[in-house]
Amino acid sequence: MRLLGGTPGQHFPSVAEGLRGHRGRHQLAVVCSRLGEREEAEGLWLAALREAPGSLPAWQRLAGQYLDWGRREDFEAAVAEIERLPGGEAEAAWRRARALFVAPPGRGAGGGGGRPSALARQRALASAPQPRAA
Repeated sequence: MRLLGGTPGQHFPSVAEGLRGHRGRHQLAVVCSRLGEREEAEGLWLAALREAPGSLPAWQRLAGQYLDWGRREDFEAAVAEIERLPGGEAEAAWRRARALFVAPPGRGAGGGGGRPSALARQRALASAPQPRAA
């Protein structure tokens, strides 16, 4: 944690830009999330996004975690941010479609008994980006 936000030293001049900042915070958030440290992970992703608001990997992970944690409103807000990024429309559509198949805590997929409903499948297909005519 000490290295985050620090100044580059003499010994490692080839360290990628952002590794001591948003990229490092993002990677540390992934580790914290895998260890079950939700609050720490969320705080690190939000800090990374304050530094680099256009970081698609950070938005993707944060949106995925919000969905897994059952925080639908936060999930939708993160997906809206993804949608605003260049090329983010398809990613946002995919995430919204995936959310139709993820059960709220204590319920089956699609809100039913473990299998996605026909309505959930229909909504997922309808929300997918349509190919453009050549």
